[in-house]
Amino acid sequence: MKYIIASTAVTDEIHFVDGKRTEIVAGGAGVYALCGVKLWSDDVMLVTGVGTDFSGIYGEWYKNNNISMDGLIEKDDKTMDNYKKDLQSKLKFIKYAKFLFISALTGQRAHKVLEVARECYDNYDKRIGTGVLNEVINKAVLMKEPPVVALKRLKIYYATQVATKPPKFVFFVNDSSCRHFSYERYLENQLRDNFDFSGTGIQIEYRERKDS
Repeated sequence: MKYIIASTAVTDEIHFVDGKRTEIVAGGAGVYALCGVKLWSDDVMLVTGVGTDFSGIYGEWYKNNNISMDGLIEKDDKTMDNYKKDLQSKLKFIKYAKFLFISALTGQRAHKVLEVARECYDNYDKRIGTGVLNEVINKAVLMKEPPVVALKRLKIYYATQVATKPPKFVFFVNDSSCRHFSYERYLENQLRDNFDFSGTGIQIEYRERKDS
């Protein structure tokens, strides 16, 4: 596509001087710009959010005028939630990511950008006390003990946070080779469930300490 227009599409109602009126006419800045570009090129597409009834009303007009409808995004009261679920499904490896939907056109929620960025940074710079941290880890182990790997079971002596930006934790264990990826994920989830680390990654290192 050579030309892409990102703007609005609305329904116009035209009143003539003789009193006649024409309803449900495709309009809006995006449609006007589209018609202008169509004067010299058919290689143009309008990208905009529309209501769920838009295609039914204007589909024939788009087809007759050889206009692509690929850029029309049907929106309703569930659009944002559905789009968020789709993003979360595609970004499973960063489930901790925060989402903020804003509108450059209306400014909707734009004032929250710095607020959310600050929350992410505060979590990126967060430090957890050793006592509270070990309470959470000990409780997690009691709820679900580590699996046996190569005839050995992981034993966690204690944990401590050693850095921020991003938060880094060291778990002192009996044998780091007997940890299992599913249990590592479980422990990270326990940290995230008990402490707000949304918007930032965290690091966990398993360091051996021989039991005396």
